[in-house]
Parts: sequence; structure tokens; C-alpha cells
Amino acid sequence: MTSTSRVSGRMQGRVLFLCDRPVSDPAIGTVAAEMGYDLVRAGTLDEALAHARHGDDLPGFALVLAGYSGNVDALFDSVRRLRAALPEAPVIAHGVPGSPPFTLESLYDAGALAVLHDPVSVPILKAKARFFLEAYATAAERRRAETALQDTRARLEAIIAAAEVAVWSLDIATGRVRGDARMIEMFGLRPEDGQGADVATYFAAIHPDDVPPTQVLLGRAMETGAPYDATFRVRTPDGAWRWVLARGHLDRHAGTRGMMRGVVIDASLQKEAEERLQASEERYRTLFDAIDEGVCVVEMLYDDAGIPNDYRFLEVNPAFVKATGLAHAVGRTMRSLVPQHESRWFETYGRVAATGEPVHFVDEAAQLGRWYDVYAARVGPAGSRKVVVLFTDITERRRTELELRRLADDLAEQDRRKTEFLATLAHELRNPLAPIRSGLQLMRRARSDPTAIARVQDIMDRQLDHLVHLVDDLLDVARITRGQVDLKPALVPLADVLNAAVETSLPLIEAARRARG
Repeated sequence: MTSTSRVSGRMQGRVLFLCDRPVSDPAIGTVAAEMGYDLVRAGTLDEALAHARHGDDLPGFALVLAGYSGNVDALFDSVRRLRAALPEAPVIAHGVPGSPPFTLESLYDAGALAVLHDPVSVPILKAKARFFLEAYATAAERRRAETALQDTRARLEAIIAAAEVAVWSLDIATGRVRGDARMIEMFGLRPEDGQGADVATYFAAIHPDDVPPTQVLLGRAMETGAPYDATFRVRTPDGAWRWVLARGHLDRHAGTRGMMRGVVIDASLQKEAEERLQASEERYRTLFDAIDEGVCVVEMLYDDAGIPNDYRFLEVNPAFVKATGLAHAVGRTMRSLVPQHESRWFETYGRVAATGEPVHFVDEAAQLGRWYDVYAARVGPAGSRKVVVLFTDITERRRTELELRRLADDLAEQDRRKTEFLATLAHELRNPLAPIRSGLQLMRRARSDPTAIARVQDIMDRQLDHLVHLVDDLLDVARITRGQVDLKPALVPLADVLNAAVETSLPLIEAARRARG
């Protein structure tokens, strides 16, 4: 019969108990329970071996007890086969009589590590079980530690290999450096130099310009114990130079002489990236400073309700001051510089930061007394509060546009007045012509009446004089417009004005009378 009993809240391990007796010794279960182990019972050797083979998902067996029921061959076979199946678990033979029909030495030779005589003594069982279980636990912990150490070492080696990191150690007393294969390859040395080469051999591979500062840093680290941190160039097999980063620290516990241990990292890609970044930064800075338009990068500020109510200047170009009149703006807010600045500017830039959609508009900053043509866009991914603003001061252009609009309105008004003047002038010019035409017709009909002809000629003379005056007035108006004449008021006889009016109107009256007749 086979049974497994959990005798502790937490399984510490398992004890395999092989016994073919109808009633097992209760002392075995009592000791297992007290020590926190699960007891796995097996009535036959096959059952015990089955437990040994199919326990992959359970804790291993910490102890094996093989029972003796009078069959010597069966006992020895059980000890040997259980020992072979569970090489790491100690095997104890139990139920052996005080005077067995075999020697204990032969049982030990079969693989048993201890013998428990029948009847089993609980104190002796506890003592031996505790000894073997603690030994098993210690060995298991050591195996776990060794496995973890091997895994850690393997991961570290994989990381070092993937990161192209070279590992080195320097014996300060002898000045000799030991390096791994990557270190030897990086400095172009011979494979045998990895077991120890003078530090000067390594310095010979460093760029001459980088040797003095690197030696100073290394010497300071050895003298003071400060971390060693250096960046220098190393010659490659093709004669070029690669940038490397050397890091190290003093290990004062490594013998009485002291050791320095560290790594060297190939930094060529990083250096190239830094140079590209620096070149890009220089190009950006040159463009940023040289551009004629004002440029600024601002960080939006919000009130407790999340509404944009201000912004802080993070960066401005030289043209910014000229375009705004705001000096020393970096680090300050717009409200601190212009307290009454219109809130619509904050709302517009806040919308750009929130949506990421750029805007282009023309608006007046009344508190600055300027007009601007503005382009604004968000800097960075969604959630960024930074906005770049490119703007042009168009105040003069705006004033010019307004002045041109005013001039256009003035010209339109002048054109309207001239049109009215010409219409009035045409009417005034037409009035003298009517009496003259009527006079000519009367002169044709009254050729034999000298008195009538004389009277008509007087009228025609006066109307002709009036016509000449009108033309003179027109010329005077032109000269007045050009500022070439002055108006001089004069007294005019009222009778002359009335006579001229009657003479001008008389032909029209007669024409109307004839039309009715």
C-alpha cells in the first residue's frame, strides 16, 4: 500500500519510506512530521522506484529509508537500485535486527549510509535523520547557488559579448595588465599578452595625444582610490582610430599589493553619434541665431482648471529682442514681462500644444504696440507643452497698408468730387450756349431790324463773356489744385448777376413755351 501525507504547512522536501510490513513503524512518520518533510510510503521496490522516476514536478527526495523484512537479497537489491535512482539522497536501511545474517560492512558497500536497528529508536532516528537532511539541504543549497552563479556568469558573459565590452585587471605593484580576448583584440596585441603584459604595451596602442591625460587619470585613480574614467583613441588593425571608454576601480582587497579592475567599451558609434549631434546642434544654433525672423520656444502654463494662462520662454534668438522689445526673456513668463498681454495668444498656443496642429495667423499684440505674422507648432510628441513660435514684426507694413487704404479712400473721395464738379461744370457751360444759339436764330430772322440785332448781339456778348469766365474759372481750379493761384474775393453788382441769370434762362423759357404751343 502506498500513501503520501503532508505533515507541515510548507513542504520542505520528501522522505521516501520503503516498507513491506502491514503496519509501518509510526516513529518514521512522527520524525518526518516534526522536521517538516512529506513522507512518501511505498510497499514494494517497484512502487518506490516509480516515485523516484515520476517526481519531476515535486521536490526531490531528501532521504530514503529501505526496510528489511527478512529477505537479505531483497534488502541489498533495494539499497543498490534506490541508490542508483536517487544518487543525491542518502539511503538508510531500517528494521535490521541486532544480529543480522549479513555484515553491516557489506550493506554499506551496497550503498547504505546508515543502519537503523529494529525496533527503531526515535532519538537515534531523529539524530541520523536530522544529520542527513541538513546535509542534503546544505548540498541542495550549494547546488542552487552554483547553478545561479553559473547562470549569472553566463548572462554576464553574454552581456559583455553583446556590448563589446573588454574586461581587464591591473596589478599595481608590477604594472602588468591581464585582459580578456576582447581586450587583446581591441588593442591589437598578441593572444599571449592576455595573461599579462606591461601597461606600457597598452599605452603604445593609444593615440599619442591621448596618452598624457590618460596616464594622469590612471595615476590619480591608483593613488587616491577614485574611480578611473577615461576616453581615448586606440589604433585599429587598418591604421585608423577608434574611440573607447575605459572605466575602473581600485580593489584594495585583492592581495596586499592592490589591483585595479575595470572594463573598456568601444565608443566609436557613440562618439560618431555625439559628433553628428554636435554638428546638428551647431547647424541648428547657427540657423537659429542668424534667421531674421524672431524665434522662441515656450512652455505652456495652465491654471488649476487646465486652461492655458501663460507661457515661459525657454529659448529665444537674437532677432526676438528686436521684434518684441523684450530683453532677458529666457526663464521668465509672458505675464511677468507684459502683465496685460491678451489672453487669446495663450489660448492659441495652448490649442497648438494640445492638438499638435500648427497654425499661421496675423494678429496685433496691442500691449506691445506691434503687429505680427506668426507660425506656431508643437515641439515633441503628444503631451508636450512646448511650442516653437516663428514670427515677423509687420507693424510698419501694417501701418503702410492702413496709410495706403486711407489714401485710396481719399482718392476715391476726390474722384467723386471731381465727377460732381465736372457734371456741374458741364451744366454751367451749357447755360451760356443756349442764349447764344437763340441769338443767332433771331439775327437770321430779324436781319432787317437793326435794333433787335443790336439787342441780341449785346446778349450774345454777355453770354460769351460768361462762357470765357467759366473757362477761366476751370483753369483757376486746376491751378488752385496745383497750388499755383490764390483766390481773391471781389464785390459784384447784383444787377449784373440778375441780368446774366435772366439772359441764361430766357432761351430755356422760350423753348419750353414753343414746345407747349
